[in-house]
Amino acid sequence: MQQPPDLQHHPLLLALQKAGLAAPEDFAPLSDRVRDRDDVYALKCARSGLIVLNRTDHINAEVYEDRGDLSYWGPAERAKLLQSTLMDDARRAQFIRPHVQGKSYLDIGTGLGGILDIVRPFCDEVHAVEPQAGARDILLKEGYATFKHINDVPRQHYDVVSLFHVYEHVPDQIEFLASVREVLKPGGFLVVEVPHARDALLSLYESQAFLNFTLWSQHLILHTRESLRRFAEQAAFSDIQVRGIQRYSLANHLHWLAKNKPGGHVVWDFLNDDALSGAYERRLDQLDMTDTLLATARVP
Repeated sequence: MQQPPDLQHHPLLLALQKAGLAAPEDFAPLSDRVRDRDDVYALKCARSGLIVLNRTDHINAEVYEDRGDLSYWGPAERAKLLQSTLMDDARRAQFIRPHVQGKSYLDIGTGLGGILDIVRPFCDEVHAVEPQAGARDILLKEGYATFKHINDVPRQHYDVVSLFHVYEHVPDQIEFLASVREVLKPGGFLVVEVPHARDALLSLYESQAFLNFTLWSQHLILHTRESLRRFAEQAAFSDIQVRGIQRYSLANHLHWLAKNKPGGHVVWDFLNDDALSGAYERRLDQLDMTDTLLATARVP
């Protein structure tokens, strides 16, 4: 049975209220549980479309520090695993290259650092923040200066900082962005990529199977364009822009609707076509229904 959320001590609900985006009473239960825990469930805001979990106290730095022992991995194993993230890493690297060319760059929550490998040849300096001890050890062996926590990073040091599918894991959203701003130089550039609460599989197709799959105890919030903008404003960033990105193809969506399973972009690869995928992404972006949001901002 669902327990009512502690609205008075819920950092995300309080932050959303402070930003004028939603009040606690705007939220109603969206699910009975998330895919990996039956003591956590999701709430949806009737006013803004935002999705948050009913609690955040199960997520802290130690959760990620202790997540997986990767200390036995070597370069060959790392290279093999990075093949699974290559498409996203390459897309992200292409986007940030004009901003990091000859500059100092920090990627927060970098994992095994696939994007670092791609951009290192044309950056002046490439560093990382990675809380997972095993992954951090691997990155250090690869020659990357890698920090455990944002608080360990030198102040006003970087021209560009990125968070790729990291921000949705953070309970204290505005405070965290303010910490990120402190490590950027004046005029520094921020890139944030997150899952989108208005994903077409949720907001248009209303796939229950996808809802059950995508709700996860570590994704504390699914953002909208406006929530990303407001939180960045609250953290004293300027020149904030938010655009839609579609990571998964029409084949993936059709497979969800037909089979109620993920992986359609692989299983039905014969449906993948650059022109079709591009047109589908553009239309979903116009409808504000892409699966991903990409926000950029600057330090004044």
